[in-house]
Amino acid sequence: MKITICAYDAPNNMDGPTSWLKRLLPFLKDHGIETRILFIAAHSKKLPAYHYFLQQGYSCKLIYWELFNEEKILAILNDIKQYPPDIFIPNYFPEACHAAKWVNKAGIPTIGILHNDDNFHIELARLFSHSSKEASLSAIVGVSKLIAQMIADQNPDEKVVVKCIPYGAPLPARTTQYNFNEKLKLVYAGRMVEPQKRISEVAKAFCRVAAEVPGIECVLYGSGRSLENVLNVLKDQGKGLSVYYGGNLETAKVQEHLLQNHVFVLLSDYEGIPISLMEAMGCGLVPVCTNIRSGMTELIEDGKTGLLVNDRGDAFVAAIKKIKSEDGLWSKISHEARLKIEKEYSGDVCNNNWLEFLVALGAKTTITSTVEIPDISELKKLYYPVEFNRSSNPMPAFFKANLVRLKAWTGRVKRKIFNQTYML
Repeated sequence: MKITICAYDAPNNMDGPTSWLKRLLPFLKDHGIETRILFIAAHSKKLPAYHYFLQQGYSCKLIYWELFNEEKILAILNDIKQYPPDIFIPNYFPEACHAAKWVNKAGIPTIGILHNDDNFHIELARLFSHSSKEASLSAIVGVSKLIAQMIADQNPDEKVVVKCIPYGAPLPARTTQYNFNEKLKLVYAGRMVEPQKRISEVAKAFCRVAAEVPGIECVLYGSGRSLENVLNVLKDQGKGLSVYYGGNLETAKVQEHLLQNHVFVLLSDYEGIPISLMEAMGCGLVPVCTNIRSGMTELIEDGKTGLLVNDRGDAFVAAIKKIKSEDGLWSKISHEARLKIEKEYSGDVCNNNWLEFLVALGAKTTITSTVEIPDISELKKLYYPVEFNRSSNPMPAFFKANLVRLKAWTGRVKRKIFNQTYML
């Protein structure tokens, strides 16, 4: 069986879906499923996921973000026409989900994936699970139970197959250990972004708890557009405290560093089902997370598999004090957290769920024709709601389109010259 999947990449990329693909695709390969990856990526030579998969022997293609929506759709469709798969996975990219209309027409099943419960993903579910039959995706996978239910609610006539398959996390042979009398080490590992991760407030929370609770050490790992904010917080509020920035981590080394800590902190406003949280629980770390509707509460039963807090201030500090002061609490929660992942969210369990789903859907593939390539005029009629604005780039009139292309090109040249000058 052959599948084609769309994926994201950019310099310093370490997002959850990329980590998930690094574990799922080799598993599928071992079970006879060949994958081609279409990277919707930044126009850069520093693309870690793209180069990683190339080195691992996967067939990959770059489709740059700066292209207009219509150009991205054409690039996707032309690739699928040239390398027809048994299943096409647009993932969470609106342009790829629109392209699914023509892929479906050719008899190739398509699968969208919702990784979050924010407005962007809610609109993806609404638009592509409840549209006309030919424009609908064949199936949509939600990475949490709440997200899968959200998709089902948008799909009243059940035109689209709805499935819940979490990412899954590898289980290391050993777990972290904590002696009640030693330093309690807190860790954040993930993207450094606002507003979702509230990363500046996480840094402030780390500084406050390190100042108020004796015997605490905190470290933050990751990269992203808000990293500078984090470094400024540590410089201003973390002076003289045991709060550090540990740099960016390769996917393969995340658990190695998690195992050096005791408490995993994730204080986001919204999530899908965080891979970093599952990895940490699999390592035996005690999670302290915000009490939000998706992801956290599916994994964490308050007081049993972790602690849920309602703010990043007093409630967070109180939770850390509780762990630090109650002998035996950390060990009890650590054991239950690991057991939760082992039983329901291990890589083996979730990868097998994907394998079974793909095989079942692939059995329904009935390729009836080659993929039709639509005209630009038809693509310009496609609908992109405001929730897609951040990633959307609709093609303007011909003259203006050329100006936009020229501006993008000169921007790349300036950045290249600046980087070369800076290096000198």
